Amino acid sequence: MLDKLDPDQKMKRREWETHRRALETRLPALQRAAHDAGLATIIIFEGWDRAGRGAAINVLTQLLDPRGFKVWPVGGHSQEGHYPWLRRFWLKLPRRGDLAIFDHGWYARIRDDRQAAQSPEVGWSQAVRDIVDLERTLADDGAVIVKLWLHIGQKTWERLHEPQQGAPSSGHTRAATGNADLDYETALQFADEMLRQTSFEWAPWTIVEAEQPRYAGWRVSNVVADALERGLRGRGVTIPAPDASTAGVEADAVSATLPDDAAAVLVAAER
Repeated sequence: MLDKLDPDQKMKRREWETHRRALETRLPALQRAAHDAGLATIIIFEGWDRAGRGAAINVLTQLLDPRGFKVWPVGGHSQEGHYPWLRRFWLKLPRRGDLAIFDHGWYARIRDDRQAAQSPEVGWSQAVRDIVDLERTLADDGAVIVKLWLHIGQKTWERLHEPQQGAPSSGHTRAATGNADLDYETALQFADEMLRQTSFEWAPWTIVEAEQPRYAGWRVSNVVADALERGLRGRGVTIPAPDASTAGVEADAVSATLPDDAAAVLVAAER
């Protein structure tokens, strides 16, 4: 799936400014409507290390009302101790009407362990089942689940992982998750397997082409706005017509960039 995508998508600055102005109106309006409707929203950022998760989170949060969301950077799972491993995520779930943004979420465990060869097939399968059960429970309770994979190509990945001194960090981010220690093809295989096994109609993955931060920020913001709108419509809430400059663009972008099998999962969630 991932190897068939072209992550080098670009957007001109002037075009982004036009979309940003529309999003500055659309996203807060949807956020307020979700708050009034008691709609909980969970947004999970995953993807390659140094693919710009922090920058994308910054773009999204600048468009939202800060009173209605929390950002949770997720570290390694060594801190789980003697509790069930999903407990720490339950404690961070948003109350109805709010948003929770995870810089890595429960997927960090299965991805890191599998890539580090620490998780045998049985452990991997159990973790996947645990995650699917969790997301199914949350969706049945009415939550909107947005899962974003920030994708970059091999050349960009190799360039970003060249030794650098004094490179600044971009806002919300956490330590490397382990894919920097693997060759690109192996890491790609693990990521592709994870995405295929955990994308469902009630909690689909969206692949975000992340080689240009401007384009990635636009894609992320539109995906979240579209997901909020679908969730509100599912509750019978009337949504004002979106700005003409962004209406319908997201569905077209998803269908155009994903292979048929993955696109079907994502498009099904829009119905």
